[in-house]
Amino acid sequence: REFSFDSMASELVSGVTVYKSNNAQLPSGGIGSTIDIRTPRPFDYTGFKVAGQLQGNYDSNGNNVSPQGSFLISKQNKDKAFGWLIALSQQQRETRIDEAQIDGWLLNTGIPTGGLNEHVFVPRNYDQRVRFDDRTRTGGTLVLQFQPNQDMRITLDYLRSEFDVKTNSTS
Repeated sequence: REFSFDSMASELVSGVTVYKSNNAQLPSGGIGSTIDIRTPRPFDYTGFKVAGQLQGNYDSNGNNVSPQGSFLISKQNKDKAFGWLIALSQQQRETRIDEAQIDGWLLNTGIPTGGLNEHVFVPRNYDQRVRFDDRTRTGGTLVLQFQPNQDMRITLDYLRSEFDVKTNSTS
């Protein structure tokens, strides 16, 4: 009953609508909100379109460059009755996170209490660690649209997204 937006590349999303309460046009069965994620579609553009990007983000903590890229190609026929769109995205990121953590607090552990020190909280299991994350997000969408007349539009939308995180932690 939750959706993790980090599992999907932003380049594969053209819009998001959040419905905080149910209404008749939405599927039934949920007690929370409904999130409608819209992907780019061929009829959003006119004619033949190609777009892409390549970039590298420098991470000073990990001391490396994280590559990412995306590509979109779309075409509709002359009478605008049929169109197709393919979009692909790839991102790889290696990070280093330095952490200090505890596993909660203990109350009055071996400390004499009395007077002003009735409640003394002591950290439990203090730990320092270095965590290395290797994240790879790969996604793509294929959309076919057919509009035989002004009153009918058929859309077939296939979306695949994978988000793989490998963590290596040292204490």
